[in-house]
Amino acid sequence: PVLGHAQLDEFAYRSVEARQEAQPRWPTPSGLSRSKALVLCQLALANSTVGAACGGLLGRRLDEAVDLCVLDLQLKDDLGWTEALLPYLENECERRLLENGTRRSLEGPDPAGAAAEVAAALRCPGRCHGHGECTPAGCRCSSSHSSYDCSRALAQPVELSHLENGGRCDLRSSSCDSVRVFGRGFASSPGLSCLATRLKYVNGGWVPVERQRTRATFLSSGALDCAVPSLSNAGVNTEDLVLGDKPYARWEVQVSNDGSRHSQAKVLTIFDSVCQACEASPSGLCKLKETTCSIGGRCFAEGHPNPSSPCLVCDPNTSQFSWSPNQANKPPTFHQPQDKLQSFAGENFVFQFTASDPEGSALLFRLDGGPEGALLSPAGLLLWRVPTAYPVHVTLLDECNAQSSFTVEVVQVLPCRCQEGATCVTDVAFPAGSGRYLCRCPHGRRGALCEQAVDECVSAPCTRGACVDTAGASRCECPPGLRGEKHQPVCRVTSGSRTNVRPTEAVTDTSAGPAGRTESGPPRTGRVQPVCRRACGRNMECAAPNRCGCKGGYAGADCLTAVCQPACAHGGVCVAPGVCRCVPGFHGEACQQAVCRCEHGGSCVGPHTCACPGFAGRRCQSALCSLHCRNGGRCVSAGACTCAAGWGGPPCETALCSPVCLNGGSCLRPDVCKCPAGFYGNRCQHAVCSPPCRNGGVCVRKDVCWCRGHAGNRCQKSVCQPSCMNGGRCVGPDVCDCPGWRGKRCDKPSCLQKCLNGGECVGANACRCAPGWQGTLCHIPRCQQTCLYGSRCVRPNVCACRSGYSGTRCSQKVSHHH
Repeated sequence: PVLGHAQLDEFAYRSVEARQEAQPRWPTPSGLSRSKALVLCQLALANSTVGAACGGLLGRRLDEAVDLCVLDLQLKDDLGWTEALLPYLENECERRLLENGTRRSLEGPDPAGAAAEVAAALRCPGRCHGHGECTPAGCRCSSSHSSYDCSRALAQPVELSHLENGGRCDLRSSSCDSVRVFGRGFASSPGLSCLATRLKYVNGGWVPVERQRTRATFLSSGALDCAVPSLSNAGVNTEDLVLGDKPYARWEVQVSNDGSRHSQAKVLTIFDSVCQACEASPSGLCKLKETTCSIGGRCFAEGHPNPSSPCLVCDPNTSQFSWSPNQANKPPTFHQPQDKLQSFAGENFVFQFTASDPEGSALLFRLDGGPEGALLSPAGLLLWRVPTAYPVHVTLLDECNAQSSFTVEVVQVLPCRCQEGATCVTDVAFPAGSGRYLCRCPHGRRGALCEQAVDECVSAPCTRGACVDTAGASRCECPPGLRGEKHQPVCRVTSGSRTNVRPTEAVTDTSAGPAGRTESGPPRTGRVQPVCRRACGRNMECAAPNRCGCKGGYAGADCLTAVCQPACAHGGVCVAPGVCRCVPGFHGEACQQAVCRCEHGGSCVGPHTCACPGFAGRRCQSALCSLHCRNGGRCVSAGACTCAAGWGGPPCETALCSPVCLNGGSCLRPDVCKCPAGFYGNRCQHAVCSPPCRNGGVCVRKDVCWCRGHAGNRCQKSVCQPSCMNGGRCVGPDVCDCPGWRGKRCDKPSCLQKCLNGGECVGANACRCAPGWQGTLCHIPRCQQTCLYGSRCVRPNVCACRSGYSGTRCSQKVSHHH
């Protein structure tokens, strides 16, 4: 971690305070004298490449770091602390180099050359220790060395000291998909890897059964994270999943820098604290807690139900290694209808019974007794052609075969009171079982009970003449000159033509001469034209015998007025049927559209007149600005500016940085970021997290990691997308551990015992049975109709009758003849 001034002062104060409490003396227990310690610290710090190149920039900070180094050696008596403050000196040198006015600190004959030397020392600490090449991107190490300064030899042996948490991992508090390993000699090399060997307990000892190479995440030369394989990816037998006194998994972990030479092994024990107590012991075994169950490689507390069947629970008193029958299972509860059920004679009665189970089990309805012809589906739907009142006896069963029986009375069967041969039908506007019905009336009858005859003349079907109501129909009595047809509500001309007259037309009687009278007549719709003795006038036609009417599209007493539909708007004149002549400034079929060219989304509200929200001018061509555009911006519309490069916001007063400032940095002026405390870089992109982010996570701000494929404050927890199904555990990025299931997402069921009689495995040890079978393994036959008089269902819908009975349901008693 990087230490600031205040932290250095506090650290120095604590170091002095601790020294006073412990009262260390020179020489140290190992024989190190103060003068020797000073020489070592000066060699490690002042004479380092950073100390030599940055001496002018660091000033007294370099001397303070040497003094702190001497105090560390006196207190800890460990030479490994001589280089502990090198990262601080590198960060302090870089900060001062980037500060304004730093160039004044590099005064001399060649300031630019001095700055380049400082930058090279920061990029390549220790000049890459002679095992690599210094490049603009840092040290490029040779194939035999690694680390940021090429100081670590890949052939250097790796030593493991211990695993985190004493080598124990609880599945209830962690995913246990990785373990932190501590030691010395770890190198950030391409060949860095871990080797995990699964151990199996055989004949009183642990033997290796499987070995896998896993990913290693380098943290430092003294720490790294090793990925732990998932048991779902390993060949694990069913008997290995019975936890008992053996832990969930036991692995030997080794580390290698080059993939060939490995360290000594450390043991990792993975266990489930719900049912196991695992402490460090020579045997490596655990103790099974008394009030828990270990079933299928998973732990369950007492009373925990089977995830796939409420009929089974964890009962340690019966068995700690298998499911036990649920002795507390309660029978289902029937929900009585709110009102008494009613029906009417002849109704196709349909009613849905409802029930619930305390344990949430699936339910099965069974008809034990009822009227002849009544049917009850397994889901509780009662079907019955009603003759008379009758009770219905039903048994209700859940998955665990717990039963309850009930009786429902259809207490009243109402008579069908529909008249005149009408039929009763169920009124669906009322709840089922209410006995409400509607009458389906024959032709010519109406009313609630079909008690009223329909008057066919109510709708005035005759356009000319009088309507006469007949049985189920009507006829028209026509005036002289017209005749009617049976069941036709029209009166036609007697000359054989079939012309009707539109009721809105003017009609002229031509038999009285050219100056005849006009009257309203029915519409003309026939295909044969009537005959008029005299010729009709302009825009007129013969509409009835010796009667003239206006042609379509004309109106008025003389039929000279053209008709436009819709009417001409905005002063337009109808000059021909459906043709408008528009005044200047308007156009369209009905002169409904004004003529103008509006810009910027303006709307035309009159001839050459635009409505312009946010703009001005006859054509909305000028923008109205409510803002003062700053920093060279230009107004382009109401409240909107076009900003110069590097500026944004409505008034162009917000500086823009591209790329943007990160980690809460603010853009001070175009492409210049002001970084918050704890970040640096031209985009504030560099931050420090302690402890470091794991599994490839990126430190995005102080002590905050951004994770890929992992979660947690240090990216220590694996994430599976999509998530593991059916209770599976995510034990690695997109790797699920699936007890009772299989498949990449635990989406494929696994049944330890095969489903019988054509059943299909649909869940962890859960079968979906073929029609006619039931039970956890589909081993129990089911008869839709109950076998009577003590008989048994032996195959689907097949009853084995007791002596003296026969029939498909054993309902017929066999008579014995003597």
